[in-house]
Amino acid sequence: MINKLNKLRSDKGFSLIEMLIAITIFAVGLLAMAQLQTHAIVYNAQAQRHTVATIHAQNIIDELRAMDFDLLIDENNKTVPIDGYTITTKVTPDEPDPSDTAIQTIDIEVMWTYKGAKSYTLTTAIAKYTK
Repeated sequence: MINKLNKLRSDKGFSLIEMLIAITIFAVGLLAMAQLQTHAIVYNAQAQRHTVATIHAQNIIDELRAMDFDLLIDENNKTVPIDGYTITTKVTPDEPDPSDTAIQTIDIEVMWTYKGAKSYTLTTAIAKYTK
């Protein structure tokens, strides 16, 4: 009789409680992974919008660099909507440099709305040697 009882106890396998604990741990892990995936999707969308804003700002900078230096001031306070983004250009002439170099500072602000108002500003300077 004792031999049969020992044989029943020594059978390989999991008890019901062990299975419930294992399933609970597995479920908690899956929920954590699902939440991580949700955050990854949101942050990926934010990064994509920020990247597009950077590209728009860089494109405007490239267009301004291709323009005649003396016409840059005409682009001051110019606002252009592009693909859900609002791009504002600010051109500020700097004080004349003693080395006869004229410099204009350009600020490009890109604004968009995604889970609240967001903005990105890119600043550069364009110089013209005047001698």
